[in-house]
Amino acid sequence: MQIRNVNTLVTENFTEAELYSNAPDAPDAHFLDDNVIEALQYIRDLSGKPIRVTSTYRTPTYNTLIGGSSTSQHLVGRAIDFHWLQDNEVELQRFKAEFLKTDSPLRQNLFDMGVRGIGFYETFLHIDTRPTDEWSTWGDDNSMIAQDGYTAYVYDVSLGFFRDYRNYIALAVLALSVYLLIRTI
Repeated sequence: MQIRNVNTLVTENFTEAELYSNAPDAPDAHFLDDNVIEALQYIRDLSGKPIRVTSTYRTPTYNTLIGGSSTSQHLVGRAIDFHWLQDNEVELQRFKAEFLKTDSPLRQNLFDMGVRGIGFYETFLHIDTRPTDEWSTWGDDNSMIAQDGYTAYVYDVSLGFFRDYRNYIALAVLALSVYLLIRTI
């Protein structure tokens, strides 16, 4: 589906503007996979609590700027990051506990909708519809799932490093820039 920054309802609870890219260089309209949108609405319905979308489509420049993976599904409009507006920590724990059950209806329904990637983070959840027949799961603690024997392990070490040390890296880059500027004067 083509998403634009307009207040037209796409699902019962989400407008195009809420699903529109937050990349500063985003095009006027961009693709966002119908199945990932359907899965977001399903999760919203299941929890009964409002959700704020924090990331959808990313331009390559923006993805690089924020330290995203070069193989991110955000780059092709197949991913959504979000958090709950009420009881976020509780909802994240509840979702994870239910998803980890091998016979979970949540797990099966998301799989049937085409969701194959789930990222469990401390403050948000990532879902994507990557083109594969297996689950890919990961998270902040790098201790994700293999209960069913089909779950793949994914962890971008460089992204983890960047996330953990980004303030120090930014400060070092700033200091180097100032040093180089002073040297040229």
